[in-house]
Amino acid sequence: MTAIDAHEKSRLLGIDFDDYTEAVKLTGRMIFDAIDSGTYGVDAYIDMVKSLPPNPMVALIRYDGLYKQYPEVFDFDGPIPGVEAPYPYAGRDDE
Repeated sequence: MTAIDAHEKSRLLGIDFDDYTEAVKLTGRMIFDAIDSGTYGVDAYIDMVKSLPPNPMVALIRYDGLYKQYPEVFDFDGPIPGVEAPYPYAGRDDE
């Protein structure tokens, strides 16, 4: 995907591309720290997304399609209120 395509995708989703890049940078740091400490998993990733500032969080949810991947946790506009870890998602080992 070219930079022009990424900006167009952001525009179509109603997000600021800078918010998306901020979200990617922030979650990247958190993922690195979690892997380094041995605490990384899907629940940890969802918690990371939910801990982002509002605009970057919504940008990441929309751009990466997390509302489609985890429909019980996120909708198009953010996290679904009241849903806490352990999160429901397809393929969960302890279901």
